[in-house]
Amino acid sequence: MGESHTLTAIERGVMAKVVRRTMAELETTWEPLIKVRVSDAELETNPEFMQVAAPSDTVILIAFEINSQGVSGLVNLCYPFFTLEPVMNLLNVQSWVYREKRPNEGERQKRLDQVKGIETEMKVTWGRGIVSAEDLADLRVGDTLILDTQAGDPGVVFVEDQPVFLARPGVNSRGRHAVELLRAIPQTEVRRYV
Repeated sequence: MGESHTLTAIERGVMAKVVRRTMAELETTWEPLIKVRVSDAELETNPEFMQVAAPSDTVILIAFEINSQGVSGLVNLCYPFFTLEPVMNLLNVQSWVYREKRPNEGERQKRLDQVKGIETEMKVTWGRGIVSAEDLADLRVGDTLILDTQAGDPGVVFVEDQPVFLARPGVNSRGRHAVELLRAIPQTEVRRYV
């Protein structure tokens, strides 16, 4: 999009639906901690007209980058600190862990149905290495590169550039290259594979 422009009536209608959906999702997000009802939601395209708190108030600002079909933009979620003060004692890791719910099978199937047509990029890496620019310039066919993994180490399966599984290489019944998933990569180990 690049430059901003005045929204048409159709664009405002679409954005109003997005805002309503976002508010509903916000309510759902807070639900494990506290029942929240979002009201007075307005669509404002000029940030100069927005005033959610006094200029001297402390706020918590969360910025989301939204990408869709080659167009990107920022969505800011701003919480004045005074609105969170009454629930601050609920905002700790232990509270979230104890309140975490597992979705029932119906919810799980509904989510799967919503995303089953979406294609994602997947790749598998077997090792990485570091090479100097000088050595890179001298590389020739037949040269051997030293990687940071051992011969029997599993590969790392990336989904949308996020390490998700460890895998072993193989071939399927039709003779195509394949991988066998060995185990999921826990969130605590993700940094090791990035």
